[in-house]
Amino acid sequence: MDTRELLLELLRVHQTVTGVPTREDLDKHTDYGADTYAVEFGSIDAALDAAGITTDT
Repeated sequence: MDTRELLLELLRVHQTVTGVPTREDLDKHTDYGADTYAVEFGSIDAALDAAGITTDT
């Protein structure tokens, strides 16, 4: 897996779930899990930001 693949998967999950994807969503709806995103991007929030997913409510 590479960064682009992770971002595409994150965007797919974002379209699947209601609201901003959570750690639990990433664990449930991806093959990689939340820890992979946290390691690759430094945090889940940084991964969401890199994917262009707004976390503002």
